[in-house]
Parts: sequence; structure tokens; C-alpha cells
Amino acid sequence: MQDSLMLDLETLSTRKNARVMTIAAVLFNTHTGQIGDTMHLGLHRYGRINGQYDGVDDETLAWWLSPPQAVALKRITALIQKQPYAPHRALEKLAAFIAKHQPVTFWSNGASFDLAILDNLFTAHGMSIPWRFWQERDTRTIVDAARQITGSDPKKHVIFEGQPHDALNDARYQARYVIQAYKQLREHQPCAA
Repeated sequence: MQDSLMLDLETLSTRKNARVMTIAAVLFNTHTGQIGDTMHLGLHRYGRINGQYDGVDDETLAWWLSPPQAVALKRITALIQKQPYAPHRALEKLAAFIAKHQPVTFWSNGASFDLAILDNLFTAHGMSIPWRFWQERDTRTIVDAARQITGSDPKKHVIFEGQPHDALNDARYQARYVIQAYKQLREHQPCAA
């Protein structure tokens, strides 16, 4: 059983009103290390809501168009062309995935990015957010805690697989290094005083 869900987005801004190009979700278990079901959705119109907000910033757009991110952007475009979801429909699919698996915790890389943007997108579409604020977790916090307590960076024990800046690959990687951080913390033996 997977108790956690890692969420990752690829967006055209770093603000909370960012246009979302892709959403990925990866189920995982922090105790067993098991990676479970996944979901990867491409949003046509990039999550724009009837022109209500811009959601694109020049700096992020320039970053996407520069090498090597341009390779990732081509893959994102291909996903969107192959399987385009209107933003509302993508959110419905994500909510159904969450309802089916009922994870206890919801993770993202940064306390104020992926989950905050999804929160904004659900709200803008008049939909209920499918998790509670107290279920939110941040990968940076657990990695920092593991590094501070054990003296070893959990991210250095996990190899990234696939193309960077692909939401599904990023979410899998993030789930794997959160699992590693938990493992390090469980196995850590404090030094005798």
C-alpha cells in the first residue's frame, strides 16, 4: 500500500498563478520504499482559465527555450499533442486518482510551488482541493533534516532516471529520494556522548 503521493508540475511561471503544462503524480510508500501507480497529464491551453490570468513570465519562458530545457519542452509538447486534457478535465482525473488511492500525505518539491499552484488551479476552476492543508509535505525539508542529522545527502544516493524537467521523471526521482531520506533517518544511530 502506498501512503504518499508525490506531485510535480511543469509550468510557464514560478508564481502561484502559473500556467500548468503537465501534471504528474507518483504513489509511494515511505516505509517499504515501494513506488506505485503513476499519472502524467498534458494540459492543452496550459491550464489557462478563460484568460483570467496570464500565468507566464518572460524569465521562465526564456529558460524553457534555452538548451537543454528545449529538449524537455519538446517532450512536453509531444505529450500534450498525444493526450491533451483541458485543465478542468485534468484536475478531475487527478482528483479521481487521489480518491481511488487515498494517500495520507501529499508531497512536492518546495512548500510554495507545486501544491500551491495546484491549489490555485483547483480553486480557479471552482473545484474542491482533494487534500487537506495538514497533509502537505515538502521534499526540501525532509532532505535537509536527513542531511543535518545523518551527515549524508539522500539525493546523492539516488540516481535520476530519464529526461530532467519531465514531470513524471521528476516526481519519481523526488519520491525515491524522500524514501531514501526516511531510510537514513530510521537507520541513524546518534553518537554516544
